[in-house]
Amino acid sequence: MYLEDINIRNIGPIDSFNYKFKFKDNKPLPVVIIGKNGKGKTILTSYIGDFFIEIAKMAYDNVVENPGAYFRVVGGTNVRNGVSYGYSVINSRHNDKNLIYCEKTGKVDIEREKLNFLNHLKKDQITGALNNSNDNYKEVLNLTEKDNPLNDNVMTLFTSYRNEKPNWMNDNAIKYNSEYLLAEKINRKLNREIIVEHSEEINEFWLERLMSDAMSSITPYIDNNQVKFMIDKNIGILTQNTTILANVETILSKILRENVKLILNNRNSGSRISIKTSHGIIPSIKHLSLGESILFNLFITILRHGDEALNGRINDLKNIKGIVAIDEIDMHLDTDMQYIILPELISLFPGIQFIITSHSPLFLLGMNEKFNTNCDFIEMPTGENVNVENFEEFLNAYNCIKKTNKYNSEVKDSLNKYLLDNSSNNKPLIITEGETDWIHMKNAYEKLMNTDKEFAEKYESLEFEFLEYCSSPNAILQIQMGDSNLYNMCDSFSRIPQGRKMIFIGDNDKEKIKNKLNDSNNYKKWGNNVFSLTIPVPDTRIETPNISIEHYYSDSEIKTSKKCSDNKNRRLFMGNEFNQDGFSTDGIYWCQNDGKCGLDKICVLDGEDGTRIYKVAEASKEQKTNYALSKKDFASFIQADKIKISKESYNNFKLIFEKIAEIINNN
Repeated sequence: MYLEDINIRNIGPIDSFNYKFKFKDNKPLPVVIIGKNGKGKTILTSYIGDFFIEIAKMAYDNVVENPGAYFRVVGGTNVRNGVSYGYSVINSRHNDKNLIYCEKTGKVDIEREKLNFLNHLKKDQITGALNNSNDNYKEVLNLTEKDNPLNDNVMTLFTSYRNEKPNWMNDNAIKYNSEYLLAEKINRKLNREIIVEHSEEINEFWLERLMSDAMSSITPYIDNNQVKFMIDKNIGILTQNTTILANVETILSKILRENVKLILNNRNSGSRISIKTSHGIIPSIKHLSLGESILFNLFITILRHGDEALNGRINDLKNIKGIVAIDEIDMHLDTDMQYIILPELISLFPGIQFIITSHSPLFLLGMNEKFNTNCDFIEMPTGENVNVENFEEFLNAYNCIKKTNKYNSEVKDSLNKYLLDNSSNNKPLIITEGETDWIHMKNAYEKLMNTDKEFAEKYESLEFEFLEYCSSPNAILQIQMGDSNLYNMCDSFSRIPQGRKMIFIGDNDKEKIKNKLNDSNNYKKWGNNVFSLTIPVPDTRIETPNISIEHYYSDSEIKTSKKCSDNKNRRLFMGNEFNQDGFSTDGIYWCQNDGKCGLDKICVLDGEDGTRIYKVAEASKEQKTNYALSKKDFASFIQADKIKISKESYNNFKLIFEKIAEIINNN
C-alpha cells in the first residue's frame, strides 16, 4: 500500500494543502516535509497515523481501548480560526483498489470546495462522505476486513511528542507498545504497534527471539578434532532468521560506521545481547549512545514490522513494503547522523514510502546529496516543492554551523600548525577565502612576472607566499575556509603578535563581509601584523561589483568548455544564463538551484554545492550527467594552460598585487 495524494483544508494553520506523492520505477520516493514550528507538520503526519489506525481497527480488536475510539479527535477545535468547516482526504492504492480516508468537521460547502477534491474515479464517494449530515464524521472508503493492507505491509507512525500531547490526540484511545510485546498470532490480534513512541523493550525482546531461532538452525560437528558449525538448510523458517539477523547487523553497522556482529550471551550473563566491534565488545544494546539508540530502534522497528507483516519471509530489505511516517526525525542526532547515516539507512528500504518531517538543515542537505532528484522536499503549510538550499531555515542554520567555535578552532589549529612548521619563514603569508583563489592568484602572478616586463621590474623584490590549502581529506594542508571563517581568523590572530605579516583576502560578493574586511584604505589593519581585504573590482566588472575571483576572467573564458576524465564536456555556467525557474535561456539546460539563477545574477555555477546543471532532454533519465565544471577543475585547466586566458584578464589581477605590495611596503 502506498499513499497517492493528500488534501487538507482549514485544519489548524493549514489553509489548503494539496500534495501528490511521486514514484520512480513503481518505487515510492521519500518525502521530506519542512517548515517552521506551528506550520502543520505534525498535523499532517497525525492524519497519516489516524488513517493507519482506522485501517487496523477494521481487522483487529487490540488496536484501540474501546470499539470505535479515534486516535485523532474529530471536532471544531481542529478547524482553522475564522472558518466553519475543515476536512482531510487521503487517497492510497492497495493492490488494485483505492482506499480513501475522509474526515470532516462542520458543514462542508461542497460546491465551493469542488476544485480541491482529488481528481480520480472515486470523486463521488468523497463528495458523499464530506457531505454527510453529521458535523463530525470519519470513514475509510472501500476498506474490507479480508483485504486489509496490514496483512502484508508496514504501516507505522513514529511520533515526535513525548510527554506533551497535542490537542487533537485522544490519548486514551490507543493501545501502545507493551500491548504487543507478547501478542500471539491469532485472529483479530495485531502483533505490532501502529503508533510508536518508544520501542526499545519490544525490539530487544524480538531480537533475542530472532537470535535464538537463528542459533537453532546451526548444527555443531567435529572436523579434525575441531568443533565447527553448519547451518541446517532443512530447518526452513529458522534459516530465514539468519537472513533477518544479517539485516539487523547491516543496520547497526551503518549506524556505528563499521562492520559489527551481534552476540547472544548466556542467559546468566549481565546482558543477553552484546555487540562485537573492531575495538572490542559493546556490552549491550543499552550501551549505545542516545543518538545511536534512537536510530537503531527506529530502523529495527521497521524491520521488525516487516518481519511480522511477511511472516519472516524477508530475503532482502527491499522486500519490505508499506508506509512509514516519522515526525521530527532528527531529534537528538549529531551532525554525522543527520547528514550521512540517516540518508543511508533510509536508502536501505526502497520499498518503504517514507514521509518525514524535519528542522535539520544537515539532514536536508544529506538527503539531497544521497537521493538527488529522487527525493521530494515540500514546505508546510502550502505543500509546494522547495529547493533545499533556498530554505531560509537551512541558510540561517548552515551559516551558524560555519561560525561555531569548533569549526573555527579546527581551521585555526591547522593554520597554527602550518605557522609552527614554517616558523623560520618570515615571508608575508597570503590566506584566501576559497581553496582555488590562491591557485588563480599564484598562476596570474607567475604569468605576469614572465610576460609583463614592467610588472616584473616593479615587483621583483616583493616577497610573499600563498597558503596552499585544500579541503580534500588527503590534502597535505586540509582546511575549509568560508567568508565568515576568514573574518574570525583575522580577529583571532590579531590578538597575538605574529612573527610574519598575514594578509587575508576574501571575495567581493557580499556587502556585509566587505565592510568587515575593508576600511577607508580598501584594506583593514587589524594589528599584530594581521591585515585583510576583499578582491578589488576591475573596470570590466564595475556594473556588477559583487564578484568572486573567477570574475577576473571574461565571461567567454569562464564559460570555456573542456573534456573531463570521463570524456564529458563541461564548463562553468553563470546565473544570468538561466531564468528564475532554473531553465537556460536557450532551453537546453536546467540548474538544480534556481535561487542562484536569474537574468540579473552573475554568480558562477560550478556544479557543486547543490548547483548541478543537467540537460532538459535528459531530465527523465535515472542517471543524469552534470554538465557543470567544478571550480577546482577550472583552476587546474587554467594552471595547465588548457584554458587560454587573455592578457587583459591577467591584468585584472594586478589590482590584488598592488594592494599586497602596499600592505607589505607601508606597514
